[in-house]
Amino acid sequence: MEGSKRNKREINKQTESDYEKNEQIIQTAAAGAAGKRKYKLRKDERHSSLYTGVSWFADEGKWLASAKIRNVQFNLGLHSTQASASAAYEAVARAREDIEDLWDGFASSEERAAHIKKIADPAHEQRIRTSRFRGVLKGSNASKYRVKTRIEKIQYSLGCYVSEDVAASVYNKINDMRVELAAELRVLPTRNDRIMCVKKHVAAVVAQVIKDSNSKKEDNNK
Repeated sequence: MEGSKRNKREINKQTESDYEKNEQIIQTAAAGAAGKRKYKLRKDERHSSLYTGVSWFADEGKWLASAKIRNVQFNLGLHSTQASASAAYEAVARAREDIEDLWDGFASSEERAAHIKKIADPAHEQRIRTSRFRGVLKGSNASKYRVKTRIEKIQYSLGCYVSEDVAASVYNKINDMRVELAAELRVLPTRNDRIMCVKKHVAAVVAQVIKDSNSKKEDNNK
């Protein structure tokens, strides 16, 4: 009797031990599965941006910046970090109004896309420095001041000048004749004709500015 009871106790202990081992195996497996789920979640989170206009481009392993303007999606380039991709998007967002004003002035959709991508370039704002005068810009490595103006929602270049004051005078004189110039440009058939017309007026304005400047110098020397 004692032998049979001893055998039953040993069998029960072995059964309990096996049960505990099975429980440990089950818990370990469950923990491993949960760990895998957490790892996948973290991996997905790394590839979902917190910034507007930024998404993960898996083929290149980089962040893609993009912006939609007038229902057209523009690629703003690939970036190694979310922050730089977001900076590209924000640069275009700040220039959205100017882009829409110039929308019909581009010769092609490719030219428009290239212009927008240039704005998104992180070095773009560093290259352009606004002078003391409206409509006058100077690149950080440039020796001349560049003048631009917008007429009838189209941007025109008014030339480059060594003197900031001369550049400002050209802009102001063209701006004073904006209404008459706009009426003249409106009847011209092609973009090239309009550009040549603006250049003709700019040449006349520059000649007048230089003449006035020389006269002022002569008066000062007297």
